[in-house]
Amino acid sequence: MSKIIDMTGKKYGKLTVLYRDGSDSRGTAKWRCKCDCGNECVVLGKNLRNGNTQSCGCLQRERTGEAAKHNALDITGQKFHHLTALEPTDRRSGNCIIWKCQCDCGNITEVALSDLKQGKTKSCGCMRYNSYGEQKIKEILDFYKISYKKELSFPDLKNKNKTGNLRYDFGIYNKKG
Repeated sequence: MSKIIDMTGKKYGKLTVLYRDGSDSRGTAKWRCKCDCGNECVVLGKNLRNGNTQSCGCLQRERTGEAAKHNALDITGQKFHHLTALEPTDRRSGNCIIWKCQCDCGNITEVALSDLKQGKTKSCGCMRYNSYGEQKIKEILDFYKISYKKELSFPDLKNKNKTGNLRYDFGIYNKKG
């Protein structure tokens, strides 16, 4: 077993060694350290001496945070199909920022930036059952401010087997209703 070097009071990166805190299963000395950020942690002496551990973990978080800020793409106000990006959240999906978005239907949803950019998420979910043709008709009716009712049905509008009511994708009303 090698002689233990007293590291008390020495500074390694952001860590100041407070005292020896036992040994690991191989007999390597562990040291209780205080980080410049105020946190305390226990580190193997060899990791302090060779520079593998320089902080309680805050240094890596700072570097990652700075890199994320530097590489962050500001998409505020940009439209992705039926979603408009409002603001980034503090949440992540892997390395990807989750954005708060507003759907054309008015709902607010949160979507990963990668899903927006790749077109994997196009709405809050409201468009899931609409065909492309239905969506285009809806856009035209909305653009010209024509009042309509979706999935309109009448009691006497039956299919051939008379087993249920048929329905129109859109019912357009005249001025009398």
